[in-house]
This record gives sequence, C-alpha cells and structure tokens, in this order.
Amino acid sequence: MRILLCKGRFAGPISGSDETLVVYATQLKAAGHDVGVAVLYAFASDDPHYARLREAGVRVECIAQKSLLGRMMQFVKKRVPHLPAGPRRMLQQAAHGVSMNYVQKCRKFFERRAPDVIHLMTPDPAVMAMIRGAHQAGIPVLYHELGTPDFLPELAIYYEQLREVVPLCAGLAALSPSLALGFSKTFEASTYVLPLMVDDVPMTVETHARPRDVTFGFAARMEYGKGPLSLLLAFAQVRSRIGGASLKMAGDGPQYPEALAYARATGLDGGCSFSGTYFGPAQRTAFMRGIDVFVLPSLAEGTPNCIIEAMAHGVPVIATSVGGIPDTVSPEMAILVAPGDVAALAGAMMELAENPERRVAMGRAARERYEALFSPVAVLPLLIDRYRRVTGEAS
Repeated sequence: MRILLCKGRFAGPISGSDETLVVYATQLKAAGHDVGVAVLYAFASDDPHYARLREAGVRVECIAQKSLLGRMMQFVKKRVPHLPAGPRRMLQQAAHGVSMNYVQKCRKFFERRAPDVIHLMTPDPAVMAMIRGAHQAGIPVLYHELGTPDFLPELAIYYEQLREVVPLCAGLAALSPSLALGFSKTFEASTYVLPLMVDDVPMTVETHARPRDVTFGFAARMEYGKGPLSLLLAFAQVRSRIGGASLKMAGDGPQYPEALAYARATGLDGGCSFSGTYFGPAQRTAFMRGIDVFVLPSLAEGTPNCIIEAMAHGVPVIATSVGGIPDTVSPEMAILVAPGDVAALAGAMMELAENPERRVAMGRAARERYEALFSPVAVLPLLIDRYRRVTGEAS
C-alpha cells in the first residue's frame, strides 16, 4: 500500500501535529510500508521534523515550493491568535481564499504520486485545498482530527470551512472515543478512533522511590490554554510546604516572559527552571527522566502528545479533565483536576510529593497503559486497518 501523509506545513517544535505526522511516518516506514510525506508550503532545510523524516528514509516533498502565497499563509498563522475577533476572521477568510489557488497544483501532485490513500491532519486552509485536490484526483482521503472543534475560539472558522470538505473524505478519525463522538455529532459523520502513537523508549520503571525531593515537569507551548501560570501558582503553594520541591518547565510561547517574570518576582526561580523547547527524542527522554511527576493543567485540549510521552517514560501524570485527556489516562496512573482550579492542582501535587511509593506505582501503571494503547505495536495495526477500510481493501 502506498501511503501519503500530508499537512499544510511544519509548524515547528511546538506543534503536536508535526510530531504525530513524524511518528506515524517513521513507524510505518520501519514496518516496511511505502510511505511519503507532503506539505503544501516550503520548510527550512534544517527543520527538525524534516531532518528526522529524512534520517528515517521517508521521502518528504513540498507541493507549492517557495511562493508569496505560502509566505502570506505563514504570516496569517502567526498573527491570527493576536488579533481581535473581527479582523482575525477577515484575515482567516482571506487565507482560505488564497489556499484555493493551490487546489489544482495539489491535484496534479497527487496524480503524479498516485498514492493509494492520503492521510491528512489539522483543519487549516492548506488542508482544505489538499482535500479538494485529492478528491479531484480520485484518491481516497482519511482526515484525522488531532484536536477538537471546541478547542479555541480563534479556530472556529476553520471548522466551519472543514464542514464543506468533510463529505469529500473517504474516512474520518479522531484521537479518542470522546473526541470521535464529539466530532461525529458536530459534523454528522461517522468518526473512528485512531490514537496517538509515541515512539517506544528502552527503560526500566523504578521499583522504589528516588531518595530526593520531588521534581515536577511541564513540557508544552507556554500559552494561556496550556495553563503555565496556573501551574506556577500551584507550585508556589507546594514550595511553601516542601522547600526541596522543584519544577522544570520546557517550552516556549507567548506566556513564556510572563511565567519567567512571575517565577523571579515570587522567588520561585530557585526551585523552578526554564529550559526552553527541547528537540527530538533524545532531549525529550533526558527531560522525562529528570522528573518525578508530569503536570499539564490545560484549559482545553485534544489529546496531548506530552502526556503519552510521559507515560512511555513511566512518569505519573497530573492533568485536567478536558478534551481527550480522560480517555488517555486512567486513575491508576493519573490524577485529574478541574481546569483552572489552582487549589485542586496544588492539592494533587502535594499528594504525590508526600507519597513516593504511590508515584512509583503510578509510573508503572503509566508505562503499562502506554504499551497497551499508544505504542507502535498497539497503534500500527489500527492504522493499517483504517487505511484498508478507506481504500476498500478490507472486507
């Protein structure tokens, strides 16, 4: 089977969708499948996602190459979150109009490559153009929703536009049962579950607590929706009771300066470190192996890669009960709190800080759940089965 994984562009190290595409592609390649990757807009030659795909022997192509329209689309993606609702919507509508100029280019590209199935991710104007081009080329499309239509208000128009092309797709998928159900209701179309897949890591889950104070970890884009300031407020309460507790924060984003300033102003910087964005599996593993508990206090989510990455490393989780997170974790390996509830978040952190034996048991359960649901061994068969059903090969 010839498989082509596509998205509009590589959005950089903060993008969970980029990571999902890379892991799917490299794992399919390692399993012996004929897989390629195509993006609509040009990427830098030193892009880390491109480098990983190239090292794995996955062919990566850009449909539009360098263009003024492509640069405009990248400008739109950067500016949209910072604009008021009215101008933002006008700019998004203009971006959608721009993307339609590439439909025929996409069609011709897909006809030349002639894959058996095209697997597309994320609802942006570029993906709308690629779905239309694939449909015109007569190639079945699997659209994979990696978030949720209720994720962020500034993305609402993209989901309105997505509604127009959903009927052109041969199959729809989402990352968890609850997200698939929500997507099915929103778009009145059957949606299947295709979980995230995270690369396996060689490890031995510890059987005893480490003889040191607890270290919490956060690794995500530092923006309002991920709750980094809520985490700092909760950590301040923990730190007041456990002086040796520490917090490692990885990531970058619009709230990074504010988070750093708050930590310094409140004296937390002695126990709180900011390491910026890590790149690739080796740096991710180094980060995960340096923490005892992973914390993600998001206000809205789809299914976060970072939680499953923590699970793969045998790290217990504290998170919020939003989006696909309740489907992803279990009570044996995670504590869930309400979004925005700083007191509950601090209480959960204190509970695990004071109970190292429970942390060890939760870490073991996290690794077991990863192996059962999110490892390549678990996910690849589901992925191939879905491709076969979309192309009509499965009975």
